[in-house]
Amino acid sequence: MQSKTLKSFIQYTAENHFPIQNIPFGVFYPKLDHNKRARCGTRIGDFAVDLAYFEQKGFFDGPLFKKLQEQGTKVFDQPHLNAFMKLSIYAF
Repeated sequence: MQSKTLKSFIQYTAENHFPIQNIPFGVFYPKLDHNKRARCGTRIGDFAVDLAYFEQKGFFDGPLFKKLQEQGTKVFDQPHLNAFMKLSIYAF
């Protein structure tokens, strides 16, 4: 059952396996990145979402991310998900 309270700015059909309530995480190489650096991302609908971009632009502004930003720590502009996965030990 999908929550009606969670909304995405990315459109997708009801049949899609990756709505906002079921977002997978992975690492990808952006086509437009001339440095060919791997970055962390997710998928909503049929679109890959570059989490490193959103991190760089300050979209993740909760207390944990503000603290990480003050420390200069980036968790998504990485070639792996290790830093992101370690966040769970700080969140609780």
